Amino acid sequence: MKLFTPISIGTLELPNRIVMPAMHLNFTMDGMMNDKFIEFYRLRVKGGCGLIQIGGCPTDSRAGAEFMVGINDDKYLPGMKRFTDMVHEEGGFTGCQLYHAGRYTYSFLLGGEPAYSASETISGLTREKSKAMTLDDIANSIQEFASCAARVKEAGFDAVEIIASAGYLVNQFFSPLTNLRDDEYGGSFENRARFGVEVVQAVRKAVGDFPITVRLSGNDFVKDSNTNKENARFAQLLEEAGAQMFNVTGGWHESRVPQITNALPRGGYSYLGRNVKRLVNVPVAAANRINQPELAERLLQEGWCDMVSLGRALITDPEWPNKAREERGEDIVQCISCNQECLDNIFQMRQLGCLMNPEVGHEDEAKTPLTEPKNVLVAGGGPAGLMAAAVAAKRGHKVTLVEKENRLGGQIYAASSAPNKDEFFRMIPVFKRQAELQGVTLETGVEVTKELLESRKPDVLVVATGSKPVVPPIEGAECDNVVFPLDVLENKVSVGENVVVIGGGATGVDTALFLAEVGTISPETAAFLIKHDAEKPEVIRELLWKGNKKITIVEMARKIGGGIGKSTKWIAMKEMKEMGVEAIASAKVTKIDDDGVHIEVGEETRVLPADTVVMAAGVAPFDPLADVVEGFGGEVVRVGDAGEVGNAAHAIRDAYRKLNTL
Repeated sequence: MKLFTPISIGTLELPNRIVMPAMHLNFTMDGMMNDKFIEFYRLRVKGGCGLIQIGGCPTDSRAGAEFMVGINDDKYLPGMKRFTDMVHEEGGFTGCQLYHAGRYTYSFLLGGEPAYSASETISGLTREKSKAMTLDDIANSIQEFASCAARVKEAGFDAVEIIASAGYLVNQFFSPLTNLRDDEYGGSFENRARFGVEVVQAVRKAVGDFPITVRLSGNDFVKDSNTNKENARFAQLLEEAGAQMFNVTGGWHESRVPQITNALPRGGYSYLGRNVKRLVNVPVAAANRINQPELAERLLQEGWCDMVSLGRALITDPEWPNKAREERGEDIVQCISCNQECLDNIFQMRQLGCLMNPEVGHEDEAKTPLTEPKNVLVAGGGPAGLMAAAVAAKRGHKVTLVEKENRLGGQIYAASSAPNKDEFFRMIPVFKRQAELQGVTLETGVEVTKELLESRKPDVLVVATGSKPVVPPIEGAECDNVVFPLDVLENKVSVGENVVVIGGGATGVDTALFLAEVGTISPETAAFLIKHDAEKPEVIRELLWKGNKKITIVEMARKIGGGIGKSTKWIAMKEMKEMGVEAIASAKVTKIDDDGVHIEVGEETRVLPADTVVMAAGVAPFDPLADVVEGFGGEVVRVGDAGEVGNAAHAIRDAYRKLNTL
């Protein structure tokens, strides 16, 4: 595989073409290196990644926050040296990313002072006004980049990276949207590029022939900002200034185009890497949703890029490179781009986690030793049950999982039917494979009864039977036209033209979008029509977005979308608007009858016509084994929704934690 052939970045020769980009983890709340950070990356180094970039590391006190990994003071050097020593002892290579957020830094992190930027503008992320940097501020900032780069080299890193992506300071100077200056740093293309170019030049002067890489926005995906054309030309100037590799990603944090969620096709931004590769003479890495070895290899073979950037793929499975090299792709725990435990956690100031790999963030924790192997029976083959079975077996217990239905997966079949959720289906084969690798016996079409418990005689019964829908006390809730989300998502019920969804949380929104897609054309059909110039663009857009059902969501809370993570909620809200889904918040449903759904919104009463009513008012724990376990002499452990209702990440994490101490 070309993926595992060597490649050079300046004087640095790497054993393969896999790079892990710098990502904020919330592991270093005081900026200091610690065991949690080191052990997280130790597994990724041992897993076979060619180059691991860490950071971003703020270049000065106004560049970022104190809880980001520190490099802007000598006090950070001992910890950084400890980290680089670990990487080299494990046979790996590592770089450090220099970071300045500019107007993306919140004022509360700066003692109430406004953030610096190229010009005084309102940040699309913080909604705060920035302060234009003076020429002295610019000179000082460039010098801080250089000083930090020298410190990176002194700390024993193998490369230094400059971030020119995501809408941070280098972007803010380069973009005509955020750079309104009329001096030598504003106006023309060359002037707007000057800050980034001078940063690279200063870093080159500070580090000599030390490798310099750049994390680059391939397209800002922001109105009136730079496109893929300008960013590729920018890369040329940065190469001339001393950059020796580009890791090309998508847009800014304020972009209204999905960047790393399931809504983006796998490898969907690889074309941005190819766009830069055509104009530069140094290695270029493609990024964003490259999760499969086959895709990574194809991109390399077809000339889209020279390297592949695997971020969350390596969070999810640190052994991804080793498994790919050994052609064990079926054993890879694949990222499903849900964002629930990674990006959403970071936005909420929680440490990094992973829905698919609940060990993430706990790599440094000592494992409870197994005292006595037990016979464990897991009831329920959904994600929580499969995770519980795999964890228990890995610890040394003898584990059998039984599932009442004739298939494993539980509610994941329905969940993965919703728009932008198709990757959730991957949970089933991935978790099934992990259980098999640990020696779990998997049985479908088997119901747990008193007789089964008596014959199997387990020491521990794990109840992973999931949840059931809640039916609120609404007059008419028992009508024949009232259905539930899971049945809708699995096409088990027929749905009429006028649909009212009661409940505007995550499940209600997913169901509404699923129904709104009925009658729209597929992306493949749209591509065909575009390719052959068969319809005007506005007609194709209408066909893509407008289906044949009238969907209305009714929610009691003040806002629609409760329970949806920040990183994906805006996409759902955008798609609801585009598809014509009406959303009514702060509404109380009073009755369902032949006329429709009766609601009260403030002092107003309305009747919403409804051929079908979808009851998405929440779920409650489902424990059909309560009577069965009476008299059972063994230990009973309830995991996931069977114990406490939450999202998929909660269910999997709950199973992992409870069984990891069994």
